Amino acid sequence: MADGSLAYVVRRFARPDGGGKLRQEDFCQYATEPVVESLKLFRQMACCWWTGNGDMHLKNFSLVTGLDGTVRLSPAYDLLCTRLVIPDDQFALPVGGKRDGLTRQHWEEYGACCGLPPRAVRRELDRIATSLDRAVDLVSRSPLGEPSRTRDIELLRARTALFSAGSTP
Repeated sequence: MADGSLAYVVRRFARPDGGGKLRQEDFCQYATEPVVESLKLFRQMACCWWTGNGDMHLKNFSLVTGLDGTVRLSPAYDLLCTRLVIPDDQFALPVGGKRDGLTRQHWEEYGACCGLPPRAVRRELDRIATSLDRAVDLVSRSPLGEPSRTRDIELLRARTALFSAGSTP
């Protein structure tokens, strides 16, 4: 914002600039380019876990049909850190059969289940891990109270360590 404070703004992805509506379906439908959308899904799931968002269930994932008829994963929405208010909150969707205690190995196995090449999975996990400084800066400037900011940063650091190369137990 102009005063330096943060705001969470979501653009309505199912409304094109020229007006009208795009067709949006729940996540039980199919994408036009499944490999591309699988990578985006993997990225969204990993980022949600990294940030402590245990509320990501199937109603928080959608497919949108563009004006050209291409079916794609919608942009991420309903993003929040549930771990700040529910410290033992678990991930809503299981990854490799687990909802908590996830490691890099679990995420690599999940990527394989999504049909993603191992190199792409490693790249995405490493990309998230290298975002730690930026994420810490954003949390540090957030309007959260001090105890919540500290807990959020500790969670990001702990989960970054799990995403970092060579951290698979």
